[in-house]
Amino acid sequence: MHKTQVLITIDTEFSIAGALNPSLNVKPVADPVVCGTYKGKEQGLGFLLETFARFNTKAVFFVEAINQCHFGLEPMGRLVERIAPLHDIQLHTHPVWAAFDRDVVRRDRPLFPVNDSLLGRSAEQVGAILDIGLNTFEAWGLPAPIAIRTGSLLVEPALYPAFLKQGLRWSSSIGVGIYRPSDSYLNIEHGVVNVEGVKELPVTSFIDMPRLRPAHRKTLQVTSCSWPEMRALLNRAHQEKIDQVVILTHPFEYFKRKDYRFAVRRPNRVNQQRLVSLCRFLDENRDRFESTDFRTLDQGVRDAPETSERSLSLSSSSDVLALARMGHNKFNDVVWWY
Repeated sequence: MHKTQVLITIDTEFSIAGALNPSLNVKPVADPVVCGTYKGKEQGLGFLLETFARFNTKAVFFVEAINQCHFGLEPMGRLVERIAPLHDIQLHTHPVWAAFDRDVVRRDRPLFPVNDSLLGRSAEQVGAILDIGLNTFEAWGLPAPIAIRTGSLLVEPALYPAFLKQGLRWSSSIGVGIYRPSDSYLNIEHGVVNVEGVKELPVTSFIDMPRLRPAHRKTLQVTSCSWPEMRALLNRAHQEKIDQVVILTHPFEYFKRKDYRFAVRRPNRVNQQRLVSLCRFLDENRDRFESTDFRTLDQGVRDAPETSERSLSLSSSSDVLALARMGHNKFNDVVWWY
């Protein structure tokens, strides 16, 4: 029987948290953004690792490595030590961190302008940023990454040769529901596609409101999709014999915080329950689905087509699910104690 492979991908990153605004006189935030400790228990990374272990679920942690330009190796390195024995770790890049020199924002560095995108940078600049990430992985004692996810899913064709040159033969840097690349052939909604020699496996996007907004594409994320929507999408993907579904999430989605400094936190029970439901579903339906990662995929997917697959659409009844999700998400955002 055909099995749909599901990649739960976790962008694991720290926060600038206002540090680029000189009038605020604040520094970036590290562990609280990933751990989200509340009453002695981690609602972020700890919750994720416990849930994956409970349901024997594989996951991919895209770990942001350029932050060492400010924090050094230790803060994220301590978290990596907990993740590495259990799950696949691949490279995530937010290039704005390259403008830091420990506690100082180096606005005089022409190689590293103070912005958070790889778009429009020279091959030299892109290569230098990737070098920082690869060297950080080596310093952490990790295997060299084979996959990359760019910050904010910002990507363009010129980046792929740079990825390949650094041994990054996989990418998951497209999510058309979040950012639609200007190059139309990069508007890939799902499925592995060859882009300049790199296998691009985008975050899955789909048509969530086929009657009300038939042109709308939504990216599959735990924080923005209800569990009924995720379940319906997984079943539809399996029905249509789609090989891979990629889900995007972050550790900070599993706890609420009062402000951008992450000082006051509490569990986000809605998102936590969505992840538990997802992992339980995968565990109970192993005849149709399997959780996987890039190291495993790399052993099986040798060639990728040059064009993307057709759009993935939920049934017309999903309009109701989408409207219900919008209301539920808004209520969860507004009501702190919910």
